[in-house]
Amino acid sequence: MNDRSQGGTAIAPGTVELMQNREAPSDDNKGVGEPLKERNEYGNGIRVKATYYVQICDGENRLPVQRLAQHKINDPANYFFNFNSTFSKTQLIEDQFALYYLQAGVTDTVKVVHIPRGKNQVQLRLQNLADLYDSNS
Repeated sequence: MNDRSQGGTAIAPGTVELMQNREAPSDDNKGVGEPLKERNEYGNGIRVKATYYVQICDGENRLPVQRLAQHKINDPANYFFNFNSTFSKTQLIEDQFALYYLQAGVTDTVKVVHIPRGKNQVQLRLQNLADLYDSNS
């Protein structure tokens, strides 16, 4: 599972090489067509904190649990407590988001991320959380 663009390969049996934020002083003929030398605002190389999660499973006999693990990692349970309130009976507001998503053609499990883009501007990113793996195919 990853949360940013990256590449990976198995150069030799039993090994996995993961690449992110490659740096090459000249074009390495790997498809970019230019040198790669990303820098931050201070002119230093970019550092990326990353954690890798690997799932090893027999895809023939068991469905992967990647999306479940991703959901628990990205959106852990939040607990809220209020010790200074009084109970009052209020009418619940019906959740209309599910209906709006269906009307927009979203029919599967999604994660909605709100990204502020400016004053009164929000970008919505819908991330597919459904595993499309079918063991019968």
